[in-house]
Amino acid sequence: MLDTFLANHQGEATTTAGYEPKVRLHIKPRLGHVKIVNVTDDLLDELYRELEKQSCPTNGGKPLGPRSIGCVGFTNCPAGVAHEKPGCTTGALR
Repeated sequence: MLDTFLANHQGEATTTAGYEPKVRLHIKPRLGHVKIVNVTDDLLDELYRELEKQSCPTNGGKPLGPRSIGCVGFTNCPAGVAHEKPGCTTGALR
């Protein structure tokens, strides 16, 4: 589903290029096995908490900060359903 979302994304090429590493490095390894109908708010909250704690090789081995974690999400999820994360100005998945 994520690969289809990226392949069919209608936005600017630079936006899609920005989404690709977020999907590859952060979303697919943790949620790639989960069917979209089984993605819940709690599961996404768990993903965000995990990103806050685990080291990230692209962040100098440090965990991601709140702004970077917010950027892992998208304005619309691959299923086309808008989500919001409280306090996030990027419209991340929630």
